[in-house]
Amino acid sequence: MRQHATLETRPDKHVRPLAEMVREWRRRAAPIVGQQQASWVASLAGRNDLPLLRADDLTEAMCADVARLAVVAVSGSRATFTRSNVFAEAIRQVHGVRFAAPHERVRVVERVTDLALGQSLLLSLPELTPTPETLRRPDGTSRLRPRNADRCTTRELLDAETRLLDAGRSVDGPSVAPAVAKAVCALPIEHVPHPLSVEQAAAVCSVTTSGRVLDVLVGAAGTGKSTTVRAVRAVWEAEHGPGSVLGLAPSAAAAEVLADAVGVPTENTAKWLTETTRKPGRLAELAALRQRLDRASPSLRTRTLLRRARTVAADIARWGLRPGQLVIVDEASMAGTPRPRRPHRAGASGRGEDPAGRGLGPAVPGHRRGGLPAPRDRPGRPRHTDRRAPLPPRLGTQRLPAPA
Repeated sequence: MRQHATLETRPDKHVRPLAEMVREWRRRAAPIVGQQQASWVASLAGRNDLPLLRADDLTEAMCADVARLAVVAVSGSRATFTRSNVFAEAIRQVHGVRFAAPHERVRVVERVTDLALGQSLLLSLPELTPTPETLRRPDGTSRLRPRNADRCTTRELLDAETRLLDAGRSVDGPSVAPAVAKAVCALPIEHVPHPLSVEQAAAVCSVTTSGRVLDVLVGAAGTGKSTTVRAVRAVWEAEHGPGSVLGLAPSAAAAEVLADAVGVPTENTAKWLTETTRKPGRLAELAALRQRLDRASPSLRTRTLLRRARTVAADIARWGLRPGQLVIVDEASMAGTPRPRRPHRAGASGRGEDPAGRGLGPAVPGHRRGGLPAPRDRPGRPRHTDRRAPLPPRLGTQRLPAPA
């Protein structure tokens, strides 16, 4: 709807000849570079004072470090990747290096790509049957398989997905009593103009009463995910009290939308993760402030220290999880796999007799760059498949039907 409105209301494009635009650009540049613009551009050449490198100037250790950075960057946004993905990231990593000739840069990028793939795990199956020579390329690869199409991942990604899958199987998290969930779903939900459908009520009850540490809500656009999540919030707060639901979203705009749709405090995921890493420093600062205030006499400086201590304590409470809290990660499939795992680890780190919290990740089916892995069958072993495939219904995933 928003795209349709944009197309209907944006002004018409006026096509101008390239020569006319070049004359306009020259006129605008004249006050800055003068009338001799060609000579000014020529004067920019040869201004590099750094030595021009060749491929042999970079040691194997240097290339291995660049390869490690490339793998970290690629795996941060993709659950699986190909040689082309790593090659493009390697180009970005050496972008600021000046080489004596273009082919020297290509040689370095190829070396970095080979080392990066050597640090990764191959997921694609090898050729199971011999390929006739007539169907092989000059380099020996099969013409029946796309060139450089083998998919790879990393051990860290597999470990992160394993932890997420284990969290989806764990049922020792906080929950809501079934009677409470059914009673709240039967009542009008605040800011929802219509009763919940049977499918929405079933999804809400399943999520809030399951006790799973991690749940995934899957639904296409228009199926009522926002209404369902708002009902989840109402059910959860009925059992655990106001303020027991926190929202996270991949961007500031998405966080604002989730906050308006669900009515919970919502933060940018990256911002929240950054602030949580500062908790040890805040705790140390708060301890030092309390020690100074313990024997302080009333004064202007004491009031300043007291205000600072209250600010630090408020920051600790804002950027942390407490027992019984539910974290809603909107568009979880748009985040890299390690990112949804970190809020889970933040909740699990304080788990004792009372688990620290639960996570709910609303997602949509389709192409998956990373993010939460689709919950596999609970009794079986998780299988790592191409994330581009649509997500079939599985145990532990609440799926809303498509609109009629």
